[in-house]
Amino acid sequence: MTSYYMFQKGRILLLPHSPHLLETTLGLETYFLNSGSVDREKQDSDIWAELDPSAEIPTGFALFERRTAWTTLDEEKFFRMAKAFHLMDWQRSRKYCGVCGSPTHLDDKEFAMKCAKCGELFFPVIC
Repeated sequence: MTSYYMFQKGRILLLPHSPHLLETTLGLETYFLNSGSVDREKQDSDIWAELDPSAEIPTGFALFERRTAWTTLDEEKFFRMAKAFHLMDWQRSRKYCGVCGSPTHLDDKEFAMKCAKCGELFFPVIC
């Protein structure tokens, strides 16, 4: 079953007092600034999304600081949440090429953001 890791202003959207991640987008797709798969090799797996800061949080849900989600999520889900946030942040920070300033996109062959103009590759930081 697909889980959705939705972030707004660096915080994750969860049901309070629930060990479960979202299994629906709650109709918030129109507020997605960016989204993607948590696992590149399984495109139909868990999804991450960055919500527009102006999006209203649905009733019954709350935004949590990522570190405090440790008490809500089990260890595997917590680390997948961290991976989802890292991928979201990496794509946001590499939206434009650091060499020539042109827009970048996910490369088809490498797990990297690629400049549309000069071809420079930007890999996610793994340390």
